[in-house]
Amino acid sequence: GTVRKMVHHPYHFPSPDDFLTFASSALAEITADLGAAQRQRISGLGIAMPFDIWKWHDEAGAPRAVLDAWQSFDLAGEIAALSPWPVSPCNDATAACAAELLLGEGRSARDFCYFYVGYFVGGGLVLNGHLHTGTTQNAGAFGSLPVTGTGGRSEQLIRSASLYLLERALPGVQLRSFRFRGIRPLLEGADILLQGRREGERAELWAL
Repeated sequence: GTVRKMVHHPYHFPSPDDFLTFASSALAEITADLGAAQRQRISGLGIAMPFDIWKWHDEAGAPRAVLDAWQSFDLAGEIAALSPWPVSPCNDATAACAAELLLGEGRSARDFCYFYVGYFVGGGLVLNGHLHTGTTQNAGAFGSLPVTGTGGRSEQLIRSASLYLLERALPGVQLRSFRFRGIRPLLEGADILLQGRREGERAELWAL
């Protein structure tokens, strides 16, 4: 489970062309220092991203034409053309849940639900030690859970607890998401960040 190398590239909103440019350069950078034997140990490329991203124009704050382009974009095929390895796309929250199952709390818990606090809040479901993805490969999509929102109105969790809302509330602040144990570190970090913004400080939020 050790991270060997990471390439980070923030953007305002994703487009297929920008993604392919980044994927091509990142693959070249990550594999540049690998020898032939090390390259043979690469088993494939996993891509974690929200499903049906073209349905989230308002939340992503992106031009409709940019996100609509994803609907006809062959993600796996385009990435496969950049490398010799098999490509496995996966919902980002489901992928995070799978990592928790294999490398985190899943080593001691047989049944659990996993909440993913990302740009869009989501989740995953583990039953009897196995990741349960359902017929749509998106089981445990807790973002659709009804919650009480502002003014007592009922709304979906994704419109109450996603990082895109925090990003809008804190313009000019760079948000970076990492694994953290429990929700309290995220809440405490957000509180510190909000206080810093009120005092005119420049800050970043790291969810650890």
